[in-house]
Amino acid sequence: PVSGFFYYFDDEEPVPTMENSRAYVRPLEQNCGEEATTLDAPWVGMNNPCPPPALEDIADELITYDFDTGVANSPSISYKLCWAYSPAAGKSIEKSAEYRVTVGTFTMNGPYQGQHASCNLGAPCTIEITGIGFGPNNK
Repeated sequence: PVSGFFYYFDDEEPVPTMENSRAYVRPLEQNCGEEATTLDAPWVGMNNPCPPPALEDIADELITYDFDTGVANSPSISYKLCWAYSPAAGKSIEKSAEYRVTVGTFTMNGPYQGQHASCNLGAPCTIEITGIGFGPNNK
């Protein structure tokens, strides 16, 4: 999940208004607030834009968006995260322009796809996997 903090100000009083907000991942070279060239999710299994947050995922200074689980396509650092207060329902190129707020960059960590490895039966086997965002806790 991706988290962020947003408020809508009405008469100088902050009012949480997150239940209709959504986030959208798009290529880094595209600007938030412009029509997208495609609405295809960058990774198989990912919901993009994500659905509105569940009420239990909204707190005073934090909101969690669930994009679901990307399971295929290469990891990348070449994306940005855009946000919309209350975008129109549905998914269309025109509606992608409603995501006007640039939250920041988005990185999908994981192994590069299409790697090949082999070992010999009866011999020790060590395989190296390359990708983005690996850390000491990856096992």
